[in-house]
Amino acid sequence: MKSKLHSLFIGLALLAGVQSVVAQPALGIVLTNNQVILYWPTAIYGTNGVLQSATNLVSPNWLSATDAFPVNYGSQIAVSVTNASSARFFRLSLVPPTADGMALIPAGSFTMGDTLDGESDAIPTNVYVSAFYMDVNLVSSNQWRTVYSYATSHGYSFVHPGLAKAANHPVQTVDWYDCVKWSNARSAQAGLTPVYYTDAGFTQVFTANGDPGTTVYANWGANGYRLPTEAEWEKAARGGLSGQRFPWGNT
Repeated sequence: MKSKLHSLFIGLALLAGVQSVVAQPALGIVLTNNQVILYWPTAIYGTNGVLQSATNLVSPNWLSATDAFPVNYGSQIAVSVTNASSARFFRLSLVPPTADGMALIPAGSFTMGDTLDGESDAIPTNVYVSAFYMDVNLVSSNQWRTVYSYATSHGYSFVHPGLAKAANHPVQTVDWYDCVKWSNARSAQAGLTPVYYTDAGFTQVFTANGDPGTTVYANWGANGYRLPTEAEWEKAARGGLSGQRFPWGNT
């Protein structure tokens, strides 16, 4: 239930996932040993990128080029495409630097759900999740209070102030509405675009008290902080493993 009091774990999604930043067009294309090498300048946004391909540019479906791998090409960022059996368009999608205190959960498919407890609504399903950042630790009381102070001095109001046994303990006794408003305030404080609104046109940022029943809209295209979706949470919790009860195994 959204109104249930709970601890808070915030995930950061940049533009509803890792921000889709596309590098400058490739500096050049080199054919060598039946391989195609695409290379970019190093003075682009970071050096961590994913080569993606699509079969057309009218309605492109950009997918990771799994047949490509990084190569050394002087001082340039370069990738080699080994399978050129079909005509494709390529682009380098860049991954922003990791935010402080956050871990990058890479994009990919995983089996969501389980059969271990026999839950009828947890039937294993193959789900694709875009890359996103998530806080490594639960939001502490100290972190909550810092953003809370900013929020209440900028027109935000909360039903529950948030409690904890110590400043470095996870904040508790906050509900879903408190959490999403806190996320909006954290976004505003960081100069990012808030995710949660009270109208479908995304013009009214959710800042006021939210009683049960308040309709809240998420702008998945915003670059601010938000709560992870169920699929994102499970993908992160699984730690890359499949068919296991816990990230470390079944016991």
